[in-house]
Amino acid sequence: MSCTRPKPKRMPNITEQKIFQSINPADDSPVDEIEGWIDKCRWVCDYYAEKAAEFLGDEQIDTDAAGRFVAHQPLGPVLAVMPWNFPFWQVFRFAAPAIAAGNVGVLKHASNVTLCAKATEETFDVTGLPKGVFTTLLISSEQVASWSRVIPARLSAVSSAPDTVGSCRGTECESS
Repeated sequence: MSCTRPKPKRMPNITEQKIFQSINPADDSPVDEIEGWIDKCRWVCDYYAEKAAEFLGDEQIDTDAAGRFVAHQPLGPVLAVMPWNFPFWQVFRFAAPAIAAGNVGVLKHASNVTLCAKATEETFDVTGLPKGVFTTLLISSEQVASWSRVIPARLSAVSSAPDTVGSCRGTECESS
């Protein structure tokens, strides 16, 4: 018995123009470097689309009882709070496996790469997966810190967001 997940799709051909437009004009990244970022993002999406069934298949457990197995179930909405550097790679590295596992990806990106975040969301919107499987939140780190409806999966330490989110969320933890 395994849970039903949307079938992972291959990443569509991202229009390089869309990605180029989303990068801060002050960024001096050469075009071939940006194309490399896009290829790397395509690769991680393709990799998890191909491997998801293998990684997430039920695992039979050897025991005296019949029919024992481990089933990998989706967690639900998974939040990633991301910094400004590597505005695409870090997001796709989080989103591809999370979505392939049947979760919904929620991104709070650094405020200075909002166009990159929206371009990423638009990329997922055209994959054929259900609408909203990947969503960008245009909110502050303080707002994320008080938002307890998602599991923070990745907090990157390049900005103050991990400190803000972590200090708020840490107060919710019980000592063991």
